[in-house]
Amino acid sequence: MSFLKRKKSISISLVSILMMLTVSLFLYSCAEDYDTSDKIAAERVDPKINVLVEPSELKSWLDNGYPGDIYGNNKIVVLFVGTQDQYDAGHIPGSQLVSYADIKANRSDGVSMTIDMVATKNQMDAVIQRTGIDGATLIVITGPSGNFSFMNTARAYYNFRYWGFPRSKLRVLNGFVDTTWADAGYPLEFEAAETPEPSTYSVCYLKQDPDRFRAPLEDMITVAADNDPKTVVIDTRSNEEYRGDNYRTAGSEAGKYVAFEGHIRGAKWLEYTNLLDSDGKLLSDTDLKTAMDSIGVSENTTAYPYCRTSWRAAITFLALDGVLNYPVKLYDGAWIEWGQMTAQYGALDAGSSWIVDKELKDISNAVVVDNTDTGFSVVGTWNTSTSAGNGSYYGTDFRYIAAGTGTNSATWTPSLPAAGDYDVYVWHTAKSVYAPDAKFTITHSGTSDTVTVDLTKNGGTWYKLGTYTFNAGGSEDVTLTDEATAGTFIPADAVAFVPAGTTSWLSEAVNYNASNFVQEILANSDAEHADNVNRTDAEICAIEGPGGGGGAGGGGGDSGGY
Repeated sequence: MSFLKRKKSISISLVSILMMLTVSLFLYSCAEDYDTSDKIAAERVDPKINVLVEPSELKSWLDNGYPGDIYGNNKIVVLFVGTQDQYDAGHIPGSQLVSYADIKANRSDGVSMTIDMVATKNQMDAVIQRTGIDGATLIVITGPSGNFSFMNTARAYYNFRYWGFPRSKLRVLNGFVDTTWADAGYPLEFEAAETPEPSTYSVCYLKQDPDRFRAPLEDMITVAADNDPKTVVIDTRSNEEYRGDNYRTAGSEAGKYVAFEGHIRGAKWLEYTNLLDSDGKLLSDTDLKTAMDSIGVSENTTAYPYCRTSWRAAITFLALDGVLNYPVKLYDGAWIEWGQMTAQYGALDAGSSWIVDKELKDISNAVVVDNTDTGFSVVGTWNTSTSAGNGSYYGTDFRYIAAGTGTNSATWTPSLPAAGDYDVYVWHTAKSVYAPDAKFTITHSGTSDTVTVDLTKNGGTWYKLGTYTFNAGGSEDVTLTDEATAGTFIPADAVAFVPAGTTSWLSEAVNYNASNFVQEILANSDAEHADNVNRTDAEICAIEGPGGGGGAGGGGGDSGGY
């Protein structure tokens, strides 16, 4: 009997074990599907959350210690983004100073150097390690009110996002240290916080995906031309900048301006201030959605905000990515980069594939008068040459003359098929000995206009003089005189008269100001390229490895997985 009872007991045990194994296998299968799939793992690490933190919640963490979370964070590091003077004027106790220089760099998009772009890997590692950030850290970004207000904290947020930090590891104070925090009755610290134990953590321990949050120049050119309602370019500047008023965009060198003003074709205007309340804080979720709805931005679009250097636009980035969780890519090259991608006045070589303001594609409808055609005539002695300079000449040769007093001239008289508006272009080869101030006079519709052209630049391409109304036939013309800087020469080559609106231009990616005014900038396309954010940052960790050496600091949960 005891044997039978024992046998039954063994049978029950075996059944129990089998049931436990079955349940375990089932649970393991479910867990495998849930926990380790790339999609779910990514969602766990980079959840759709609002990263703004209220002063009261941050105060509780500082007083009681961070309670930990499901993402492996078990401590916080508070950063103060601002100047030394602003930090000394009062900061949240324990917060570490991060200067503006820590979160920006002069970098290249593969075309020319541009100021104030995303921080480099070495810059980010220096901040991370100096402030004690590791894989188990929740980073809280704070800053003062006043000049630049929310821009700097937003820009710091963008840098962390670009370099792989998920939303689960980032928070931004909803307000300012000297107003929101202080007005809540919370204390400020005026001495430097205690230096934390440095970490050996690096952005290289995070998943690098630069294209997720940043749009390089080549992508912006594509987006400007795609007419896709699911890609929305947002101009976050002032209305004066958006509509292209002259001298609105200072260049990277003091006293210089970008080559042309305006906005990227199709860009919607939503100045960043429209996303802030009267205290300078971000609007509520509902109000932010309303603002985005007004320009066609939603969770089903990808937004591309920019401004002059995209520090103002960083506020729009924070609102979209950190609050609404909408897809967004910051164009941090911004108008200071876009506005110098020009063939006019020499920022780029004529014919460069990167030109966004001038590249004539189709002149099949044009009336072209070359210096060998019957519509071309001269007054005075003009020599013939086949010696090209910078850029080719048009046709088989061109004519030239030494600078004089204006008594000698070359004239192009077209036989236009119909009266109407025509875009007028000139073609010439360029040399340093040519006149920087040649004068072309366009006679049209009973009046005339004179345009001064720098013939040392823009050789081997069509250069637009303007749009003018002409009568039919050959009663009107374009005349170039020899009046110019003494000691220089004036070439006379070809002039094209193109029916307005019929050309195919890459300049469709740009909206100009009313006068089509072109300003001088410093040509810098031959500057040494320190790096190229579109091509090297995705690989730089594999090439250089983590900064500071050592293994990953901290850890736990999914930290550092995205």
